[in-house]
Amino acid sequence: MMVMRQFSTPRRVRNIFNNPLSRRSQSTIKSRSTNKSSSLRNPSSSTKRVSTESRNQQLRSYRYSSSPSSSRSRSRSHTRPKSLKRDSSSSRESSLSQKTSSESLVRKRLKSTSSLTSRSTNSFSLLNSAPIKESDTIVCRRGIQNSGNTCFLNSAVQSLSHTKLLRHYFLKHSFSKCDISESFSMLLKKLWTSDTRATNALSLKRAVSKKSPQFRGYSQHDAAEFMQSLLDGLHNELNRVKKKPPYHEIKDIDGELISETSRRWLDYHIQRDDSIVYDLFGFQLHSSLTCKSCGHVSSSFDMSCILPVEIPSRFGKVSIQTCLNAFFGKERIHEMKCNGCKRQSSGYKQLSFFSTPDILVLQLKRFGASGRSKLNTSVSFPINEVFPVDKWVDSHSTFSKSTSYRLRSVISHSGSLQFGHYTAYARGTDDNWYHFNDERCSSSHYSGGSSAYVLIFERV
Repeated sequence: MMVMRQFSTPRRVRNIFNNPLSRRSQSTIKSRSTNKSSSLRNPSSSTKRVSTESRNQQLRSYRYSSSPSSSRSRSRSHTRPKSLKRDSSSSRESSLSQKTSSESLVRKRLKSTSSLTSRSTNSFSLLNSAPIKESDTIVCRRGIQNSGNTCFLNSAVQSLSHTKLLRHYFLKHSFSKCDISESFSMLLKKLWTSDTRATNALSLKRAVSKKSPQFRGYSQHDAAEFMQSLLDGLHNELNRVKKKPPYHEIKDIDGELISETSRRWLDYHIQRDDSIVYDLFGFQLHSSLTCKSCGHVSSSFDMSCILPVEIPSRFGKVSIQTCLNAFFGKERIHEMKCNGCKRQSSGYKQLSFFSTPDILVLQLKRFGASGRSKLNTSVSFPINEVFPVDKWVDSHSTFSKSTSYRLRSVISHSGSLQFGHYTAYARGTDDNWYHFNDERCSSSHYSGGSSAYVLIFERV
């Protein structure tokens, strides 16, 4: 599969910007090849064209020998051709003008080129790519047709498409031989136009169903489960790793710093899974297991894209902070085998962020493990305010990016488990909230409530 990666400045552009001599050699080679082919087709014009090329080479030699930006050219001694003495001032002005315009063009291309951050040992993180003015100024008001219990798909797509970084990437690129990626990209390109007529997502549904057969047919499905399958499908198609190394167990090293352990786990993950999906959604969770007898701490790390959060109360109202406190709190382990003292002991386990993503997806676990009940507890969360998560970041983390987020979209589930319906609330590019209910889109004053199911935040 071909993966489109256009985040770094092409080497050819860098060479042109940094070394003007490369332009001379390239145009000389191109001119010689053209001259050779022309002379074969028309021998009578060969002498005249060679003479013209010789004159052009002399002119270029003079230009670069007088260029103050090239130390190589200054070390050479070139004499001005007699035939060019009268045009010396005009040729110098022309040279400077062409060089200035060329450098200006290169700077524009450099400015408009997206750049990928150098990966630290603790983060998959994509910088804001070059802004796409069309998608930043257009307010998405286009719904998606319900093709038979496909509200789970429609709400997932609408909520994901309102994350700026993901939207920019899939609007900017096209994908050949990647069914899910191409279908998702084409659907976003239909949604983010001034057209308000509803479109359909049948192509995306078919593509995802090929990889995840549970979504075939027209039964009801879970929106969070579909979102996970969609992200998995995008990752598998766009994975930069073409041949994964064999699996091996990562073991503790006595006396090793936790940050170094994190590095080893992250390096191993990158060797197997490395895509735009993990660049944007990937975060590293640290799981520490502490022995009560000897105090030995065992560490393990896991990369995920969606964080499922328990709701600690079945009734009343709780905050998202309370839910995260319960998720990241200490869990008592009554029986465990310690890697330090090698004995059966008790202890406790605790989770923490070791790195945070550019796009943070929180799934509120409203549906019981039995699949027969739904929690209607109202969960409050910041809607227009900044949401910091630094209190749940591991104290040993060397992660340096911002840990503050702003809500971008919400998947909402109304009704019962057997007869429910999914819709999406999303913050538009005009900073107003919109409600996407399959084909219909309407302005909304979103205030949260007991129906919130999946929360999507973006780093600020």
